Amino acid sequence: MVATNRNAPAGGTARGAGDEHGGALNGEYSSPGGLEVSDQAVRPEVEVEDGDLHKILDRIDEILGRSDPPVIFRKGTVLVAVIDTACRPQDQETNAPSSMVLTTAGLRDRLNRAIRFKKWDGRQKDTKDIDCPMPVAQAFRERGEYRHVPEVTALAEAPVLLPNGRIIEQGGYDRHTGIYLAGAPEQGFEVTRFGDPDPEDSLQYLRGVLEEFPFRTPADESAAIAALLTVLVSPGLTAVPLCAFNAESPGVGKSTGVRCIGITATGRHISALGWSRDEAEAEKRIHGAVLSGDPVLNIDNVESALFGQALCQLTSEPKISVRQLGGSALFTVPARVALYATGNNLVIKGDLTRRVIVCRLYSGVERPEQRTFKRDIVEYVRRHRQNVIRHLLAIPRAYLAAGSPDVKIPAFGSFEDWDRLVRRPLVWLGMEDPRAPAEEIRAEDPERQELRALLQAWHAHFGREPQTAAEVIRAATETYPRMDGSTADDAPELSEAVAGVCTTRNGPKMDARTLGYALRRHCDRIESGLRLERAGNSRTNVIRWQVVEA
Repeated sequence: MVATNRNAPAGGTARGAGDEHGGALNGEYSSPGGLEVSDQAVRPEVEVEDGDLHKILDRIDEILGRSDPPVIFRKGTVLVAVIDTACRPQDQETNAPSSMVLTTAGLRDRLNRAIRFKKWDGRQKDTKDIDCPMPVAQAFRERGEYRHVPEVTALAEAPVLLPNGRIIEQGGYDRHTGIYLAGAPEQGFEVTRFGDPDPEDSLQYLRGVLEEFPFRTPADESAAIAALLTVLVSPGLTAVPLCAFNAESPGVGKSTGVRCIGITATGRHISALGWSRDEAEAEKRIHGAVLSGDPVLNIDNVESALFGQALCQLTSEPKISVRQLGGSALFTVPARVALYATGNNLVIKGDLTRRVIVCRLYSGVERPEQRTFKRDIVEYVRRHRQNVIRHLLAIPRAYLAAGSPDVKIPAFGSFEDWDRLVRRPLVWLGMEDPRAPAEEIRAEDPERQELRALLQAWHAHFGREPQTAAEVIRAATETYPRMDGSTADDAPELSEAVAGVCTTRNGPKMDARTLGYALRRHCDRIESGLRLERAGNSRTNVIRWQVVEA
């Protein structure tokens, strides 16, 4: 520990002791996520002087970057504090670790605990201790750009397998990856202490753990194991698919499956997030969970279609822009979270359909909640959590050690690392492709069905003849009189298909502008062997469209 000269003369601004040899600045913190600092702790000094705010901020940035263990982190562009339940063992069963966005007052408090602020006292002809000035804390919080403050990319509560095969199993902050492993035993998880078990034995063990789940097909069993394994790799990956549990009715075991995953990931029950039909409201809930650092996000009992830009970004983008609840400022933060969803006859639509794996459960009975089981599966996973984790990690580690053999399955675009650590190792051991059940969701995507109906009705009515959106609306809304005085659609199939794609946030709106937006969104898409394409402009410079065989 480097000594501090408390009576150093004032010869410059933003000075600090403790960096003469470039070493880490070690304070006597009680634990990695704790707040307590000993009165005798050696803290680096920063002298505050008017006119040199930028130098003071640079010095604070440098000190925080070299503090070991870190007390302040950045999450993208926002400053946070990590709350680690390892510091409060009595709360571990109920409280989750989190990354707390620091207010100016909260940041000031932590800066005072990490740094000794001083100011020149002209009367005493010496420096004196002061609290961090509020303008300094505010300026540092709003700076947005930090060169040295350590970034926390993800929180985890279980060992993490990285794409290079390394396992993070010691608690605290891993500076190489930015992953903070919270709630770990003092000696670490020690999952590799006795070596890896045989991967085939591990697979049979995991299948035995899940044997009472009523999987519809062997591919659904594979998808369930993939969903379990996902929580042990997601903190180290920038893109992870959403894992959905789907069943025909309540009580089949969807939520139980996700509870087992939550116990594996955290050792406790994870909180459930309700899904809103309002996309803006759903986005707020998701952003709040991302800012808090939840390693697992469970969207439980979805009753409406699951879709939206926020979910798509969270699955495949390394960083996303989020807005803190009650504020207007946007923060760019890492998107490292394992996403799960449950629902009865779940509907997933739009671009999200290619970003999911699905485990389908089917009980085959009228009252599935009345079934009896040999054991309480959630309690079993809780008691044998360490063993479950060890067997899960053995499978991808064996695959990587074997040189990642080619297993002759299609690529999974945007999710290459997940594909290599989760999907391919299971297929390598003889399991069905865990992605296969998701094809049913993709085929049932309402947007694809609407586009398919439009292309088929358009092609049947117009052939290859180019049309403007207004001409299509005119043909779809033409009617003829019936003998009883009523009217009927002249082209009912076309009318129904056009109405299906002419929707806005406020409901159906069958006009040329709404149809034009829909056509631009689906341009060059192929569905059922047909493709919508541009066919130049009309004499009035309006876009013309045609449907051709692909």
